[in-house]
Amino acid sequence: MELPSEDPAVRADNNRRLQALQVALDLIDQGFTLIDSDLRLVAWNAEFLRLLDFPDDMAYVGAPFDSFIRYNALRGEYGPGDPEEQTTLRVASAKGMIVHEMERLRPNGTLLSVRGVPVPQHGFITLYSDITEQRQARPKSRNKMHCSKQPSVHAPWRCNAPTPSCAWHWSTTRRLHSRFHAAKPASASLRTEFLL
Repeated sequence: MELPSEDPAVRADNNRRLQALQVALDLIDQGFTLIDSDLRLVAWNAEFLRLLDFPDDMAYVGAPFDSFIRYNALRGEYGPGDPEEQTTLRVASAKGMIVHEMERLRPNGTLLSVRGVPVPQHGFITLYSDITEQRQARPKSRNKMHCSKQPSVHAPWRCNAPTPSCAWHWSTTRRLHSRFHAAKPASASLRTEFLL
């Protein structure tokens, strides 16, 4: 992907920065996607494709989000049912662009943690983490992640006697939420501060 510019030196600099950013994203051990408000792919990393077993050629700037959902539905990732209905429901849900976190057991036995956070003026970031080994290593008695009290709207990171994973989840969610709300609109040059 090239960033538009009239000046060849600016264009070359932007392209070098974009390539460096992609290399950095590909080194992260979590899958990453950024989709825009039209549900089109803006950015992703190699781990996203690997964790979800998507072919490399599916991911390109502007790829429709529904193509990934349909691909999963057709291969049975969402269980039995009509793939078109499964796709329609998930795409409709994604249009809401609300913060979410869930775990998804893939048919191959991989347990994924999926966290999504809206990014004002940029779209929606989703992180995919393979938590299979962590879950298998945990003692059976601690196999359920929960808070003893529902978090409040005003302080979602506060729980009574939180489990370590609960405390981590809420502190991470709070940190991401504040970072993304502080993000400024992108300028003509590549802006990455919201990713840091």
